[in-house]
Amino acid sequence: MKKNTLYFLSFITAAFLFSACQDKDDNETQDLSGTDMLTFSVNGYSGEGIIDTDNKTIYLQVPVSIKSGTNLCPRFTLSEGATATVNNQEQISGNSKQDFKSTVTYTITAGNKTDQSQWKVTITNNDHSIPWGLGYFIAEEHSNNGNSSNGYYLQQHDTGPYSNDNCGPTCAVMAALWTDPSFPYSVEEARNEFPKSTIDGSIPWYPQDVQAYLNHHGITTSMITLETIEDKFVTQITNELKNGHIIIICLDMQYVTFDKNGNSEYHIHKFYNGTIGHFLVVKGYKIVDGTVWMEVNDPWGMNLKYADGSYKGNNRYYRAGELSIATSKHNTNAIIIFSE
Repeated sequence: MKKNTLYFLSFITAAFLFSACQDKDDNETQDLSGTDMLTFSVNGYSGEGIIDTDNKTIYLQVPVSIKSGTNLCPRFTLSEGATATVNNQEQISGNSKQDFKSTVTYTITAGNKTDQSQWKVTITNNDHSIPWGLGYFIAEEHSNNGNSSNGYYLQQHDTGPYSNDNCGPTCAVMAALWTDPSFPYSVEEARNEFPKSTIDGSIPWYPQDVQAYLNHHGITTSMITLETIEDKFVTQITNELKNGHIIIICLDMQYVTFDKNGNSEYHIHKFYNGTIGHFLVVKGYKIVDGTVWMEVNDPWGMNLKYADGSYKGNNRYYRAGELSIATSKHNTNAIIIFSE
């Protein structure tokens, strides 16, 4: 009996030692070198980020109801044993908040404490503000295109012998088409009707000439004096737009940013150099990441187009603050055009 007991104890001891060695071997062979982000989402929303493992990027489009990238709380999973930091601060899934007003870089450190990788995480609430150069989160927007997706965009080029000076007539005809798509007269015909300014006899038109032309064709307008303080200017213009109107402004384009080295697909800033006195049709606005952008039709299009075939002068975005300065430096008269 004693001998059997000894055999039994020896068997138990051997089994325990074998199991302990097996666990030790398993731990030694476990791969803790992974530095991947496996899933990514934001607390309170079901959408999952699109993960590009090769380029180590994540893109997540959240609902438009999220108006800002400030203080979003991501949920994520990582490779076995890995940890995440942003600017050397540890990030806990479902607990650590981040500002996603720009792309955020996550550093993922493997469980072996040696391997690392950098992941670029981009969050937005729409599909166009980033590729257009506007920013990440649209907080507010409004656009008055009438019955046309491009707001009846026209260019001043090839509109007769005064093409270079025909920004006023071109904006007038765009406004006329916006109110009445069957408006029959061309930009060149508008110039021929008012060959010189009624103000001083010069070739370029003044806002009063634009208004006179529109009123002559039965289009309801109103002349206003633009505010010269940016906040008041923004309130004044956005209120008109929200009331369903469009506005023709006359400005010094030297105060509008010329983005000579920008992305060719961006819809922001002036894409040409020069031009002092100029007319624009303001037909909408977007507030993106705290910046107010005015949506305009710029007749100085130069026949330049985006990859999708649309004209660069159409639906262009200029900073409201710059337009405020540019009008105050040149001409504070603006024409409000009412829809029929």
